[in-house]
Amino acid sequence: MNLYLRLLWLWLKTRREPLVPHLEPSRLELRVWPNDLDLFRHMNNGRYLTLMDLGRLHIVIRSGLLGVMRKRKWHAAAAVAEIRFRRPFKLWQRYSLITEIVDWDDSWFLFEQRFESAGKRHARALLQAQFRHQRERVPTAMVLEAVGMRGEPSPAGGRLLEQFALGVRGDE
Repeated sequence: MNLYLRLLWLWLKTRREPLVPHLEPSRLELRVWPNDLDLFRHMNNGRYLTLMDLGRLHIVIRSGLLGVMRKRKWHAAAAVAEIRFRRPFKLWQRYSLITEIVDWDDSWFLFEQRFESAGKRHARALLQAQFRHQRERVPTAMVLEAVGMRGEPSPAGGRLLEQFALGVRGDE
């Protein structure tokens, strides 16, 4: 239930914000709630991944891409996520979730998502995702064009995505 309340909060908050051109980074200010905790009284590892959905959704809503996705019947699909935890969050602690697209190629986007509080990083994740229409992938160029980024080069030229994919394949 907690995530539904956060989703509603995100929707109401973002509706009042002006659209941001392109796929600009997102920053959400959040707090650890009682049902985010595990038996050891710090934020559950799985909750981080769930909250990361909100960060990516925030980018999609703010850029106007959500309307395009609905109209064209696109959906987003995560393929791989890797997260590293550095320090725990405690009950009621305030934190920021920063989400940005750090790279892309013809098929995939690479998101970096950071959980920070008081200038310290608590966790960092990389997530590989793509947009799909039914069972077909939507080329990243088409997604970028939908938010006014026609012909925009990838920030890392595909290198980060390639390194991430190699690291994941090396774990198999």
